[in-house]
Amino acid sequence: MERRGVWRNGKRTSKYFIRIRGKRELIKAGVDVPEVIQMIEEPKKKRNRKREWTERDMEILLELYRMRAVKLEQILEKWFKKSKGYGKIRLGVMKKEWLVTSKRIRTNGRNEALYRITERGVRLLVERGALEESEAVRARDLEFSPMQRDVMLEAGELRFALPAIPYLDSRTFKRKHEMNRSELVLGGFELPDGDCALYIVRENPKEQTVQRLVREIGAPKSNISRYLVLHKSDKSPFESIRWSTGGKPVHVLPLNEQGVTILRELVFGDRLAELVGEYGELCTAPENRWRFRHVLKTPAGERFAVETLTGDTVLLERALREYRDTRTKIVLFLWEEDMTTLERVKGASWIEVVSIPRGRLQQKTF
Repeated sequence: MERRGVWRNGKRTSKYFIRIRGKRELIKAGVDVPEVIQMIEEPKKKRNRKREWTERDMEILLELYRMRAVKLEQILEKWFKKSKGYGKIRLGVMKKEWLVTSKRIRTNGRNEALYRITERGVRLLVERGALEESEAVRARDLEFSPMQRDVMLEAGELRFALPAIPYLDSRTFKRKHEMNRSELVLGGFELPDGDCALYIVRENPKEQTVQRLVREIGAPKSNISRYLVLHKSDKSPFESIRWSTGGKPVHVLPLNEQGVTILRELVFGDRLAELVGEYGELCTAPENRWRFRHVLKTPAGERFAVETLTGDTVLLERALREYRDTRTKIVLFLWEEDMTTLERVKGASWIEVVSIPRGRLQQKTF
């Protein structure tokens, strides 16, 4: 039984309620209990033992800390691929313990759950040694504006599309390369020959944004080996840009399935030589004053080779401006539909153009 105080006719009196357990005891004793009887639910017992957090929980928290926000589907796909139902339960537990928080957002015409880390989650990472206390950032400082959200989520999509390549978030990348906090770089990938800086440009960017990005990439940085610029426009806003990077590649690609495939297979993968294999053997070039990276070996001999298949035009511009060896032509590999580049090299008699059908990129073997 439980007694509760109530007011009746202007006087305070007591009202008694039977608990569910009390009703069970009456039934056991053989007492005829009416079906309709007012009862109260028994309060749930408080959890006495301390919650244990697994290594997988720590990985999820660290990912939320680094990426600042991660979609539910991405978490389930990476850590709970075989049991997504259990993954939702586990995230519910983490949310109940105030390690993470979530909200619904609408992206690409779909409602999706977006998870973020909390102050308690950051403290747990510090306690477990996953973060240095002196370098840990407060959860509220990881928030971003609605304008930043889209590009941050796009960077997250790219990071999960390329799981085998180590990714550095924006804060870590800028700290490693001593860059200003206001710079546009969103993070980068760690590659054997140096880091690749990542930029994502919104649809129809302002001219001042484009020029700011070009200046930022043109600033000398010793440990960055290449740049990746992904754009969401139908047409690249960088077609007229002449990059100044000292020969370092700048891969300008569309942010879509085709662009990610080029990135995975040709930029970060090793299938470029396979793609052009029918024209000869693509090898690493010896040191040369133009800093060309490839030579094409054929039965007729060796020639320098440049390509725009990966969205990089840096060495093509160098070939157009500086190379004038009329005895040996340069081989240029480009996509069959790349009319802009074809127009650019028109009249350059020292460049031999080889067009590659874009459809070959979808083949498992070239």
